[in-house]
Amino acid sequence: MRVTMTGTDLVGYLKKLDFNAHPSKWNGEKDNTVASHRVHDAVAPVIDKIEAATSPDDPEPQIIIDDTIKDKE
Repeated sequence: MRVTMTGTDLVGYLKKLDFNAHPSKWNGEKDNTVASHRVHDAVAPVIDKIEAATSPDDPEPQIIIDDTIKDKE
């Protein structure tokens, strides 16, 4: 699945991920805490490395998340 977001959308999504991935002790964990943590950890470092485009031909940053469920050994 390919998802494209504007900068504003991505900021809102990252805030929601952060809230779900790092719940406060008062809110407690949610059903999607583990998944949110995994996605947050994949997205945040890529966002930190984004630099301003120098031309219209600069590629968009891409984040690939492997959603394969690993077999238990």
